[in-house]
Amino acid sequence: MKYIPAQERLSSYLLAETQDMGREMVIKTTRRQIADEIGMSIRTLQRCIDSFVEQGYIGLFHGKICLTAAQRQRLLTEMAEA
Repeated sequence: MKYIPAQERLSSYLLAETQDMGREMVIKTTRRQIADEIGMSIRTLQRCIDSFVEQGYIGLFHGKICLTAAQRQRLLTEMAEA
Protein backbone atom coordinates (compact mmCIF):
# COMPACT_ATOMS: atom_id res chain seq x y z
CA MET A 1 0.00 0.00 0.00
CA LYS A 2 2.94 2.25 0.71
CA TYR A 3 3.97 2.56 -2.93
CA ILE A 4 0.50 3.28 -4.30
CA PRO A 5 0.00 7.00 -5.02
CA ALA A 6 -2.02 8.86 -2.37
CA GLN A 7 -4.89 9.74 -4.71
CA GLU A 8 -5.28 6.10 -5.76
CA ARG A 9 -5.34 5.02 -2.10
CA LEU A 10 -8.04 7.56 -1.33
CA SER A 11 -10.05 6.56 -4.41
CA SER A 12 -9.90 2.89 -3.42
CA TYR A 13 -10.96 3.71 0.12
CA LEU A 14 -13.89 5.87 -1.01
CA LEU A 15 -15.12 3.25 -3.47
CA ALA A 16 -14.91 0.50 -0.86
CA GLU A 17 -16.69 2.59 1.79
CA THR A 18 -19.55 3.60 -0.50
CA GLN A 19 -20.10 0.24 -2.16
CA ASP A 20 -23.35 -0.60 -0.34
CA MET A 21 -24.77 2.89 0.10
CA GLY A 22 -27.68 4.56 -1.63
CA ARG A 23 -27.74 7.61 -3.89
CA GLU A 24 -26.12 10.21 -1.62
CA MET A 25 -23.22 8.74 0.29
CA VAL A 26 -21.72 10.49 3.33
CA ILE A 27 -18.58 9.10 4.93
CA LYS A 28 -18.76 9.75 8.64
CA THR A 29 -15.26 8.49 9.39
CA THR A 30 -12.85 11.15 10.67
CA ARG A 31 -9.89 12.24 8.58
CA ARG A 32 -7.52 10.83 11.24
CA GLN A 33 -9.17 7.40 10.95
CA ILE A 34 -9.07 7.49 7.15
CA ALA A 35 -5.41 8.60 7.13
CA ASP A 36 -4.45 5.81 9.53
CA GLU A 37 -6.39 3.21 7.57
CA ILE A 38 -4.86 4.05 4.20
CA GLY A 39 -1.40 4.82 5.55
CA MET A 40 -0.82 8.51 4.96
CA SER A 41 -0.56 11.70 6.95
CA ILE A 42 -3.60 13.87 7.59
CA ARG A 43 -1.95 16.67 5.64
CA THR A 44 -1.50 14.48 2.55
CA LEU A 45 -5.05 13.20 2.92
CA GLN A 46 -6.37 16.76 3.12
CA ARG A 47 -4.47 17.70 -0.04
CA CYS A 48 -6.02 14.72 -1.85
CA ILE A 49 -9.49 15.63 -0.58
CA ASP A 50 -9.03 19.24 -1.69
CA SER A 51 -7.90 18.05 -5.12
CA PHE A 52 -10.88 15.67 -5.45
CA VAL A 53 -13.32 18.44 -4.44
CA GLU A 54 -11.73 20.79 -6.98
CA GLN A 55 -12.01 18.16 -9.72
CA GLY A 56 -15.62 17.36 -8.78
CA TYR A 57 -15.01 13.75 -7.69
CA ILE A 58 -16.41 14.35 -4.21
CA GLY A 59 -18.22 17.02 -2.23
CA LEU A 60 -18.11 18.15 1.36
CA PHE A 61 -21.14 18.49 3.61
CA HIS A 62 -20.48 19.96 7.06
CA GLY A 63 -16.87 18.81 6.71
CA LYS A 64 -17.78 15.22 5.85
CA ILE A 65 -16.91 13.63 2.52
CA CYS A 66 -19.97 12.92 0.39
CA LEU A 67 -20.43 11.38 -3.03
CA THR A 68 -23.34 11.18 -5.39
CA ALA A 69 -23.88 8.10 -7.53
CA ALA A 70 -22.52 10.03 -10.53
CA GLN A 71 -19.36 11.03 -8.65
CA ARG A 72 -18.85 7.43 -7.51
CA GLN A 73 -19.21 6.22 -11.09
CA ARG A 74 -16.70 8.83 -12.23
CA LEU A 75 -14.21 7.62 -9.61
CA LEU A 76 -14.74 4.03 -10.77
CA THR A 77 -14.08 5.06 -14.37
CA GLU A 78 -10.92 6.96 -13.41
CA MET A 79 -9.62 3.99 -11.40
CA ALA A 80 -10.25 1.63 -14.32
CA GLU A 81 -8.32 3.89 -16.68
CA ALA A 82 -5.33 4.24 -14.33
